[in-house]
Amino acid sequence: MRLSLILLVILFLGCESTDATNTQATDLPRIRAFLPFSMNGATCDGACVFQRQSTFKLLANVPAKTRHVVLQSCHRLAVLPSESPFEYRYTPSFWLENMGSCVLFLTAIRQDGKREMGIADFTGNERAKATLHCNGKRTNSLAGASFCQSKVGLVQAIWFEQPATVYSSERCPTPVKDGNGSRWEYGIGAGLCPYLFVLKDGSRHRHTTWGYTDVAVDP
Repeated sequence: MRLSLILLVILFLGCESTDATNTQATDLPRIRAFLPFSMNGATCDGACVFQRQSTFKLLANVPAKTRHVVLQSCHRLAVLPSESPFEYRYTPSFWLENMGSCVLFLTAIRQDGKREMGIADFTGNERAKATLHCNGKRTNSLAGASFCQSKVGLVQAIWFEQPATVYSSERCPTPVKDGNGSRWEYGIGAGLCPYLFVLKDGSRHRHTTWGYTDVAVDP
């Protein structure tokens, strides 16, 4: 039973626990993600969770005078010429980008060096619902996966309908449970942090956070 649980945690935290993704989490600018983009027509205003699919048509409204666009996941790094709108066909690599917490970062780098970022997370067969309290906003009935971005150190919360156990990367802040373990609070860690909540009935919810130090609202 313990071996099965360890394999489950490795599977759903995915390459977040590897050295490669630790590098991914540390070499990206700590800026707030607010670049608007869409994945197969589903729009996002900065950072969102999308249902996993075999391929995605990514469209982004990159700012004027963008020099190039960088796409980075736990598996790939692509530096692409800027277009308006920017378009890219993203096909997640099997067993690398289509499972676990392999987040896709989209960074538009302008000629003056300033950057704007968008973040796409993905969910597959996770099913547990959560209520998320993130950066002053409450969102109910988030099924399977959720994403929160806020300034490093600010306290957020996630609630479930039943007690849960949490698993996370050692480099990320450990959530603290309130009461029977159905409500959790945590401080936002720097950069990318993945969490896996396993509820009492065995259902799972994957929660990812992005902690920024620079709001970066320059036009």
